[in-house]
Amino acid sequence: MTIPPVYLVSGLTGLTVLLLVLRRGLQQTDDSQFVEMTTQSSPPPVTKKLPKLVSIYLVPKSPILGADLLSFLLANDLQYSNQKIFYLPGEQGERLFVATLSSPGTFEIKTMASETFSGLSFFIQPNISHSPLEDFDALCSLIFTAKDLFDATLQSTDQKEISLDALRELRETIAA
Repeated sequence: MTIPPVYLVSGLTGLTVLLLVLRRGLQQTDDSQFVEMTTQSSPPPVTKKLPKLVSIYLVPKSPILGADLLSFLLANDLQYSNQKIFYLPGEQGERLFVATLSSPGTFEIKTMASETFSGLSFFIQPNISHSPLEDFDALCSLIFTAKDLFDATLQSTDQKEISLDALRELRETIAA
């Protein structure tokens, strides 16, 4: 029985490839060269779902005099912006904002001292803040000072009074 040379060449080639693969596998001692294959995918990283906007209204029992409001804002290091609202600067951007509740929500700096204001909107943007919890704490500190100074209540955007418990819950949401 004779075997045609074509079969011998293909068999010899297959055997050579097999030996090269085995030899390479035996020489590899560094485990970092192997890629670990897993059938289970790892869970996606947990990302915090922060609110886009936290807004708290300050509603005084009587209108706030513009000169008093301006003094308060400047005494608390707030600055006037190009958007005609006040903001508290931080190391990495604006930390919180203050606007008027009267439409359009802006202040005219030239006439502000002679005007009166029926309320203020204090707000932060936790989802884009570098330090949302610290910004929220700064917001709370500022609104409690303003609440006492201007004899006011704190309200949500749906004009319901905000309790301390609601603020604590909101803080826990931001801190989580």
